[in-house]
Amino acid sequence: ALLKCVGDALSEAEWMLGQLRSVAIEMPKESDDDENENASGKMDMIHAQRIYEDALFSKLIDVSAVLDIYVTCRLQNNRAQQLFQTLTSLYKILTQSCKLMGKTKKRPSHKLKKLVQILCKQLTVKIYPCLLYHQQQDSEHSVETKSRIAKETRIIPNLVYQMEQFDQNVIKLAKSSKVDLTRWMKHSTARDFRIIASQLNDVEDKESANKKNKKKKKGKKKRKR
Repeated sequence: ALLKCVGDALSEAEWMLGQLRSVAIEMPKESDDDENENASGKMDMIHAQRIYEDALFSKLIDVSAVLDIYVTCRLQNNRAQQLFQTLTSLYKILTQSCKLMGKTKKRPSHKLKKLVQILCKQLTVKIYPCLLYHQQQDSEHSVETKSRIAKETRIIPNLVYQMEQFDQNVIKLAKSSKVDLTRWMKHSTARDFRIIASQLNDVEDKESANKKNKKKKKGKKKRKR
């Protein structure tokens, strides 16, 4: 039930991001020099937009805090899949938020810097061990989890991809804004995950091959009898 509430909060955050994106098209950049009579009104609009942005980032901070607890719970089966899908939605929204900040040429606010810090130092570093845990659990089961594993083989790579996209866009935003947002990032985590995950896949392939060979041997023995 709580994960559903988190999903609803992310839907609201996505709507807020859409509103900010549409407003940003007509909004002047903070660096623009506008000396006409509407300058003060435009600055008020920029200030209001910043408040709305901070509301979005505050919501994403709260969502990240809840998901941080869920990631350490080692959920199983459908609940784990729901968690991974929710995390994927979160990182997708985060990536789009960073892209929007880059396009509007704004310096990252305190709220955005806090959000990036929480994600990089707390949530992201816990997700990879969680994914590895589930892959290890899957390797210990066979027939009864085939359909679930098939779903996770689609969900997990998508989550990892969205997390990597977020990292890349944080780096781009840091470069364009000249604000160090990368000091909390651990760049080798995703690479290490892919290496370990590929090793687990190799083990699973070997185990399945061994099982097939054993079945063939048993079949041959029965035929001889």
